[in-house]
Amino acid sequence: MEVNLAYLKGALADGHVYNLNSRIRVVLRQKDKSWLEYSIAPILKEISNKEPKIIRTSDGVHMIYVYIHKNSLKQELINLLLSPLNEIRFSNEKDEINFIRGFFDAEGSLYSGARKSDRRIIMYQKEKEVLEYIRDTLNKMNIPSKIYGPYKNGKNYIYRLIIFTKKNVEKFLKEINPSNKIKILNWC
Repeated sequence: MEVNLAYLKGALADGHVYNLNSRIRVVLRQKDKSWLEYSIAPILKEISNKEPKIIRTSDGVHMIYVYIHKNSLKQELINLLLSPLNEIRFSNEKDEINFIRGFFDAEGSLYSGARKSDRRIIMYQKEKEVLEYIRDTLNKMNIPSKIYGPYKNGKNYIYRLIIFTKKNVEKFLKEINPSNKIKILNWC
């Protein structure tokens, strides 16, 4: 599978794909407009042959979207885009890493405590199975993590996957190599 598609599917943890008769609408919302412009827009343009639109919504969040005619896509891509996130499994490590990279860029955060050694990565998701898949993949890479929850978040319940210790956080950043560098720069 192309690297960009696994990354996009991970990023869609914070987005939606709408199945509209002969078209598909792909939408992602994010505070960081530059990540949408430089990481997501090129992927959407590549698969749709259209320039995605980026707007700022009334709540101050940026939204990128594109409409794609289904007849311009391979069935494999349509299936990937429309598959629920908790049903996604990749068959090779490269795609798994790209999926986690996209997921982290969309739904992850870096946490620093009062002590320099207190570093954590936290990823959020309402579908526990998605975090279990990420946890199991990270375990194969010797990056331990734990899942906590469910926690009430507005009307929904969410789970958190946490990677503890500075050593494990640094290994994650090296191995997964997140694309959303603003998160990392703000953390350092």
